[in-house]
Amino acid sequence: MSSTYGEVKIGSVIYSIEELIETLEMTWGSINQQNSTIHIKERDPQQMYITLWHEILHGLLTAIGRTDESMDESLVEGLSNAITALIIDNPTIIDPYIFYSKEDEEK
Repeated sequence: MSSTYGEVKIGSVIYSIEELIETLEMTWGSINQQNSTIHIKERDPQQMYITLWHEILHGLLTAIGRTDESMDESLVEGLSNAITALIIDNPTIIDPYIFYSKEDEEK
């Protein structure tokens, strides 16, 4: 049985994030839109995080009808690395309430 790392909602679909069981392929991750799962190979946590973003981007691009871009591994790989670096280097930027005042948060 695979280990579950949680869930992520992409568009209107909730995907479970699970450990990738060894395959014959050199795959670090995959997204299966038919059964709503993302599989990530266990290794260095930062590499797993990059891979998670890589698979999320495949799902996002497909969800908005950009299937050609979703198949562009160079684009997806570049964006997943850039997003990971952005989040690690600027952790407060992912706070959706960054621009709210304390009074707004109390409402």
